[in-house]
Parts: sequence; structure tokens; C-alpha cells
Amino acid sequence: MSLKLSKKWAPILLEQPETGMGYQIAVIVLNDGRRFENAVIAGGIVTEVAGSSEIPFTEADIQDIKVLSPRQ
Repeated sequence: MSLKLSKKWAPILLEQPETGMGYQIAVIVLNDGRRFENAVIAGGIVTEVAGSSEIPFTEADIQDIKVLSPRQ
């Protein structure tokens, strides 16, 4: 299962670096304060959240997306 993000997140994702070719690894912060570390976002789609078999939130739940810096 995956979660396609709306265009409102595009500027936020585009201003942050790619982690690898065509994808970003991010922390997704929800409105209720929960944080999901190591979420994989590719092409505006949350494809995976570490430790979860499904995406455990909806887009409406998301307060912020913080892309992790690529490893040097």
C-alpha cells in the first residue's frame, strides 16, 4: 500500500535534497505529534514507512515532512 501526496507537498519536497536517485527518506510529523522516521517518498508517493506493513496515516494527518540529509 502507498500514499500519493497532493501537489501541496511538492514545493516542500522539491526544496529538499534527494537521498538517492529519485527518492527521499524523510521524517513525517503528524498533527497529533507522532513522528514516523525513515519514510520513503518517491515521485510524491509515500511508498514505505519503516516498521509498518502499511502507511499508518492519511495525508490529512500530516503536519510536516522533513527529508533527512543524504549520507556522505
